[in-house]
Amino acid sequence: MESTDPWPAIASDLVARLVNNDRLNAIAIINDIGALVMQHITGVIVPPGKKNMITTVEALVGAAYQDGGLEAAETVMRNLGIVDE
Repeated sequence: MESTDPWPAIASDLVARLVNNDRLNAIAIINDIGALVMQHITGVIVPPGKKNMITTVEALVGAAYQDGGLEAAETVMRNLGIVDE
């Protein structure tokens, strides 16, 4: 029997829109994450690439969740502009 509950499809679409790489990279740029995270390459400090910017945004949300639970992660996501107020 097929489920008629639309929530899984809605949630999947919402997650896909909120956390795709292009959007997370834009969030990192808007919040100037690159100024906080620099890479040391061959003795020269350079801004991080797109992948590191995305990973840093994910790590910030994950660290907030680990330290303070869902409410803390939601606060970080709101402050970064990942989700609306």
